[in-house]
Order: sequence, then C-alpha cells, then structure tokens
Amino acid sequence: KLLIDKIDLVHWRATTRHFPSLQCLVLKSSELLEEILFGVAEIPSLQVIELHYCSKSSEISAREIQEQIEAFDVVIHSDE
Repeated sequence: KLLIDKIDLVHWRATTRHFPSLQCLVLKSSELLEEILFGVAEIPSLQVIELHYCSKSSEISAREIQEQIEAFDVVIHSDE
C-alpha cells in the first residue's frame, strides 16, 4: 500500500518498475495533481486506487483508466 497525503504534487510519473508489487494506491488531499497516468494501471499487482479529496481532473483520469482496465477498483471520496 502506498499512501500519498497532503502533498503539492502536480505531475507524477510512475511505472511498473517503480512499484512492481503495489496493491493499493491511496491519494489524499492532492488538489494540485493534474492526472493519474495510465502507467499506474499497468502495475500487475494493483487492485485499488483510492482518491480522497483530490482534483477533479485526477478523479476523471482514474475513472478513465478503470473503464479501460477493469481489473481494479477506483474509490473516490470528495465533497461533491
């Protein structure tokens, strides 16, 4: 599990070689994050992406990835 919480992250580039056994990615209060890149979805062990109060654009990219690769869940918590 990788938790990224309250960070001013705008661009994040992660690939399978960075996190080869990641099962759960949790992003909290990352309002500046522009998107979740498709490379994250290529991590073979990934089962869940959770977004807690992140940017709308990162929520959209997470849902787009889930539509293309249905092998994992996307959980979104937001004010809206």
